[in-house]
Amino acid sequence: MATLSPTTRRRLEIQGFVDVEERTLAETAPWLRLAFALCTAMAAAGTVLGSPIYLWSLVPIAALAAAFPVHPFDLLYNHGLRHLTGTGPLPRRGAPSRFACGLGAVWLLVTAWAFQSGAMVTGYVLGGMLTFVGLLVSTTDICIPSLIYRTLFGFPPRSAHHKLWPRRHMNPKIDIRSETDADAAAIAEVTVAAFKTLAVSNHTEQFIIAALRAAGALTVSLVAEEDGRVIGHIAFSPLTLSDGTRHWYGLGPVSVLPQHQRRGIGKALVQEGLSRLKNMNARGCCLVGHPDYYTRFGFRHSPGLVLEGVPQEFFFALPFDGHLPQGAVTFHDAFKANA
Repeated sequence: MATLSPTTRRRLEIQGFVDVEERTLAETAPWLRLAFALCTAMAAAGTVLGSPIYLWSLVPIAALAAAFPVHPFDLLYNHGLRHLTGTGPLPRRGAPSRFACGLGAVWLLVTAWAFQSGAMVTGYVLGGMLTFVGLLVSTTDICIPSLIYRTLFGFPPRSAHHKLWPRRHMNPKIDIRSETDADAAAIAEVTVAAFKTLAVSNHTEQFIIAALRAAGALTVSLVAEEDGRVIGHIAFSPLTLSDGTRHWYGLGPVSVLPQHQRRGIGKALVQEGLSRLKNMNARGCCLVGHPDYYTRFGFRHSPGLVLEGVPQEFFFALPFDGHLPQGAVTFHDAFKANA
C-alpha cells in the first residue's frame, strides 16, 4: 500500500488537499504533479522559443484550472491513465492550488506580452521564473503561489494523519484499494460467495462485474483486502437518465465474504466509493437495495426517478449537488449479462 510522508502530506495540505483520506492521497499524490509538469514543460518550450502565441495558448488552460476544482490535465489521468495504473481518481483541487493556476495565467499573459513587445530579456526572465516555480511543485510538491495564498488567508491545522480503519474501529490490516487486473478472479469468487444464498439474487452478479470491466465501465471498483486476500468488493458504473442529466452513477454489486460480514467492511466500501465519486465531480448515485441499510448513507426514495421493473421502495438516489433529476434510470447494458 502506498504511504505518504508527513512532509509530503503537509505540502499537499498547503495546496488545499486537506479533507482527503490518507490512503487516497498517498495513492494519487504522484499523479497530482502531472498537470503541473505538463504546464511547466509547455511554458518552458514557449519561453525557449520566445513565442508569445505559444504562451498565450496556455492561458485558457490555466484560467480553466483556476475556475474549476479539476485541472484540464487532470482529466487525462481521471479518464485514461488511472485505468492503466489501477489507482483512484484525483481529489478535487482546493482554493490554494486554483489560486496558483490563476497567478500562472496572469504570469503567462505578462510573459507573452514581453516577448510580443520585443522585451526579450524580460520575457526570458519571467518565463524562467515561471518554469522554476513549475519545476519546484512538479518535483517536490512545494507550491510557492499556494504558500502565498496561505500566508494571506491562513494555513490549515496540521493533519493528525487519521487512517480509515482505526477511525471506523476496524482491523488495521484491512485495506480498501482500487482493483487491479490481478484481482478479477478473487472478485468473482467473493461475489459468488456473497450472493450464493441470497434469495432475491439471480446469481449473475459476477457476470455483471466482468461485463462492466470488459466494457471499460467500472468507473470505481474497490476491493477490501486482509492479509493479502480479497474479502470484499464494490462497483460503480455510469447511468443513463432520460432527462439528459449526466455524471450519475450506479452502485453495485457490492459483496463481502459471508464469514467477514457484520464487520463494517461493506459500510467502508460504500463510503470510500461515494467519496471517490464526489472527487470525480459526479453529480449523484442510484442503487437497488435494502431500505434499512442504504438510508444510513443518505440515500432516499425519489418519486421522480424510476427504474423499470424495480419497486420504488427498493430504489434509492443520492444527489451530490442538491439537484435531483427526473425520469427513467437505465443501468449499463452489462447488467443484462448472465454468463
